[in-house]
Amino acid sequence: MDENPTNPNITPVEPQEPVPQTEEQPLAPEPTTVPPVAQEPIASQVPTEPTNSIVEPQPKKKKTGLIIGLIIALLFLGGAIVLIFLLSDSPEKNAQIASGKLFDTMSAIISPEASTAENKNIKVDGKIDLSVSSDYGDSGNINANFSLEANDNAEARALVNLNFDGAFKELYGDTNIDLEAREISKKNPFVKLDGISDLVENISNNNYYYGSTSDFSSIIDKIDGKWIEIDLEETMEEMSNLTKSLSNGLLDESTNAYLDESNSQRKCLTNELNVEKITSLINPSDLAEALSLVVYNGNAKTVEKGTIYTLKINAEGTAKFFNNYYQKYQELLKDALNKCDIEDNTLTNNNYEFKAEDIEEYIDKLPEIFVVINNKEITQISTTYSQNNVTASIELNISYPKSIEIKEPETSTPLSKLYTDMMELLVDSYSYDDYDFDFDDDDDDLEEDYAKCLKENGYDIKTYTELYDNDEAYDVWWDKC
Repeated sequence: MDENPTNPNITPVEPQEPVPQTEEQPLAPEPTTVPPVAQEPIASQVPTEPTNSIVEPQPKKKKTGLIIGLIIALLFLGGAIVLIFLLSDSPEKNAQIASGKLFDTMSAIISPEASTAENKNIKVDGKIDLSVSSDYGDSGNINANFSLEANDNAEARALVNLNFDGAFKELYGDTNIDLEAREISKKNPFVKLDGISDLVENISNNNYYYGSTSDFSSIIDKIDGKWIEIDLEETMEEMSNLTKSLSNGLLDESTNAYLDESNSQRKCLTNELNVEKITSLINPSDLAEALSLVVYNGNAKTVEKGTIYTLKINAEGTAKFFNNYYQKYQELLKDALNKCDIEDNTLTNNNYEFKAEDIEEYIDKLPEIFVVINNKEITQISTTYSQNNVTASIELNISYPKSIEIKEPETSTPLSKLYTDMMELLVDSYSYDDYDFDFDDDDDDLEEDYAKCLKENGYDIKTYTELYDNDEAYDVWWDKC
């Protein structure tokens, strides 16, 4: 990176390759060489006002042996004052180092082939508490506890527990849903849901579904507590095949050809606009101008270990970040559309511009975001948000394990297979002969209250048949009776 994250007007001196130290030839770098022992700037580059970024990646650390050798060389050259400065701590430098570590780690996880970061594993434990109240005085809580683990092999695993805690008791009952999801390398992600049977049963018991849940018991048994492989490509293919099957004989040859072309173009775009390509457009120096950490001076927030910072968002820097990213994405999108033979000018727009004054309005509405740094690592991010009938608190605890092993489930069912089974079941079950619906009540007399209400509004209606045949009377019945 060309810019110094603490002072964009100063260009750091490139470090020279060190000469291996031997007994005959002691290591003696040039006096102007900047030692790459840490991410802090040397004394002459210390800014008067820190502009620390939470996302600015830092120069990568070298091997321990090389660091020790350079430190000894500095001592030999009388650089003890510089060494003391480099080893000293300050909130500003700690924020810079911690931000760089987090950014490097996330970069290594998203694009492990291109990353040279030392920190390549991350674990995030979090909780979300959501309090909901209605205008009628009802209230309840929704709680979510989750854990995310990811490593530099692009392997990830997430555990989520949802507890509705009576917030929607009428609909869901006292239902907990455990969701375990993991993504293995470049393969498909896997998902496991526990508690679906209880959820469906509660919905059925409260008459929110007017059929029989036993009709879908075979599908529910395949989902509840079972691993599902999210094979989106195959699932989309099955959906396309089903569309053709249902439209067999109804669509002409050109329409079917159009559907085939659309499916091929969709696959091409998915490949051209993947996560790695999209995230590679992010410019760290732009993020450095948009986000910064400032030591928190309030009294309401306390932690056992570490220093509390608040995340500051700069409107001008944020506008610059979005505009630069947007223009790069438009170019990526244009290339993808050309490669996929898609002629649609409505998908691209290079004339749009994010304005700082517009972004400032949104920044003013954001809640205060707290960041805790301990031992030069971001260890916690938290915030509380309240508006109207909803209050939410979020807390993320972050750590950097030395290694994380994520194994693929031994048995699983592809989502495409579940989709096919579900559609076959729906087609079979949507036969009126299978349901005990009574459509013979059209000639039944209206309830006394309905007949009275309609008569007061000028309509002498005796039976449902008369009601259904009179549109004006039906509207009055629906709106007023």
